[in-house]
Amino acid sequence: MWHADMQVALIEQDISKIAELIAAPLEFDTAQEMQSAQYLLAHAAELLHTLQDETGVAMRKLKKNREFLQATQEKIASKLDTRF
Repeated sequence: MWHADMQVALIEQDISKIAELIAAPLEFDTAQEMQSAQYLLAHAAELLHTLQDETGVAMRKLKKNREFLQATQEKIASKLDTRF
């Protein structure tokens, strides 16, 4: 059951489900199940690193866009500005 759930979570890139499955105690009956779990956990780690990198890139783009918008924004005079 754990294997099928982890495979679905990886395909759907469902981070919360992956975290839930990783937190659950793991029990395996055979060495083959253990190797399969090891492969799935490695794939989950790779997915998390990829998503982390993508998030970092997106955050940098957002920051640059915000800075650009702030730089191109028209300066609005303060209501207390007495200069004419």
